Amino acid sequence: KDMMPGENAAPIHPNCRCSVAAWENDAEYEAWLDYLDKGGTTAEWNTTGKAERESKKQHLTDVYRRNKIESQNIDNRRMANSARQSPLHILTENEICSVKADAESLQIPLEILRFNEGDNTGFIDSRKIINIRGDVLPDPSSQQLRDRLSQKAVLAHEYYGHYKNHPSTFRIGEWRDEFRASYCAAINAPSLSDEERRMLMLDAYDRAKESGVRVSYNKKARELIYGNDE
Repeated sequence: KDMMPGENAAPIHPNCRCSVAAWENDAEYEAWLDYLDKGGTTAEWNTTGKAERESKKQHLTDVYRRNKIESQNIDNRRMANSARQSPLHILTENEICSVKADAESLQIPLEILRFNEGDNTGFIDSRKIINIRGDVLPDPSSQQLRDRLSQKAVLAHEYYGHYKNHPSTFRIGEWRDEFRASYCAAINAPSLSDEERRMLMLDAYDRAKESGVRVSYNKKARELIYGNDE
């Protein structure tokens, strides 16, 4: 944001042939910085034991690779941390009919739904569609609230949360994006039961908690969760 051609960006001088390219820290560079932060020198870094260097490099490579995969996974929202029903489950005709019936009761246009496509149930921003996979089905035996959300609540989350707020002002997949999706669904989706609204609202605040963010229940949340705003 502070780039200014002629001052700190090309062209710096007449006939300047410099160019600008994207750059990301690689694991070797991060390991070297870590070594310097701990009081080491570049000369020592170059001569330190190979095993120690490779161990540091491998650890940072793993972290770097995991973060890079997560940052690239921008079109792949997941409803639950665990699996609900497996997304690999191919929905049967009866199950598809059931989902369509719930979608119609939620006033979701059926033409934006794609069944048994993609990797998991979720809104695809680039295409403005909602993929519906086996993980739209709840797992009643799970201890996780998110796994027990009804398929209707999941549809509400994807449509009234993500579809209706497209394009998202938050990075796709971050807690605020998912918080808003469940919060908006709990408040705005028609024909949900009181328990479905309650569970969606709890899920919204769970998203913040899972990211280490403390968010107090507001009046609307207290009404849906406790049945009053006290």
